[in-house]
Amino acid sequence: MAEQDTAAGAAATGGAVTDYEKRRQENILRNQQMLLQLGLTNGRSPILASLDDSASNGATGRYRASPAGTKRARTPPQPVKQSRRLRGEAPPDTFAVRRRVLHTLGSR
Repeated sequence: MAEQDTAAGAAATGGAVTDYEKRRQENILRNQQMLLQLGLTNGRSPILASLDDSASNGATGRYRASPAGTKRARTPPQPVKQSRRLRGEAPPDTFAVRRRVLHTLGSR
């Protein structure tokens, strides 16, 4: 993998491998070795492995096709929340509520 990237980079720059590309490849190799030591990979690049897996599934892009003949059950739509104004209702009489509260507090 690293050799392929270096070859692609060399082809893009006219045959010369730049210092940046060399450091990049060394870093990739170090990271792969660390993943192997931790047991987190089977030696393949996780990015390339995921690309290979999606290609073997026949999936293109982000979504997979559902098996033929199966449909996901639709859930009923949720009620839409609306303000009192949009429902055509009158606003609450806040002054009446305030008067009741003050009256209740004043009678104590």
